Amino acid sequence: MDRNESALAIVIASTKVRNVDRLITLLSPVWGEVKVMVYGAQKSIKAVKAPLYTEGIFNLYHVREKNQFSLVDLTPLSIHEKISESFEANLAASFISELVLLQRGTDSTSYFKLFTTTLDFLEDNNYYYKRALVQFILRYLNMAGFGSDFAFCPICQKPYERNEVLGFYLDSTFPCCSKCDTMGGTFVLPHNARAYLRASLLASFSQAMEFVVSDIQIGRILRYLVRLCEFCFDVHLKSISTGLLD
Repeated sequence: MDRNESALAIVIASTKVRNVDRLITLLSPVWGEVKVMVYGAQKSIKAVKAPLYTEGIFNLYHVREKNQFSLVDLTPLSIHEKISESFEANLAASFISELVLLQRGTDSTSYFKLFTTTLDFLEDNNYYYKRALVQFILRYLNMAGFGSDFAFCPICQKPYERNEVLGFYLDSTFPCCSKCDTMGGTFVLPHNARAYLRASLLASFSQAMEFVVSDIQIGRILRYLVRLCEFCFDVHLKSISTGLLD
């Protein structure tokens, strides 16, 4: 039997369909990731609008036989309008959306919380978008099963020395000690960057954003983490070609 369903969700992708409709992708702690048709979104004034990054209570009509959803109504909680007004924040939001879309069928509650926390920060602090991305990626990798504690080598279990530069063990896609490095020192993490990431993991998102670290260092750490993501998921992330790391 078909029925209406309501739940908290956020729009993480939106695509035009047949010039008049839109297909949106929602991330919800209840539904997980779900694709939803918004009929008449492009032309009808009366049609319910659900712009990209809108967070709210979505009321959907679910055709169970076909497992298809369409948008009936929406009670917005935040439309994150400042994201679209900032070039940098928009790039960052596109990047985290791309990463979240890789995690179909996983713990949607944790991803939803991390995604919305990062968007909320970007909306009011777009200048620090690279710092927010570092914190997002660090936590995202942990959720996806590619996390590191940056305290012990995951290969030989040896505790890292204070000033040790980490290498990378390609087969398991984990940072490691220099002795276990299989990339010949071509993908390394300096000791001060490792210390920052280690401290970040022990703090909340908001606390880690208060750490004192130079913009140059943040840029280097971000490039490292983005490359780490590409190794872990064996993908080329499209959003980084837009100037995200410049």
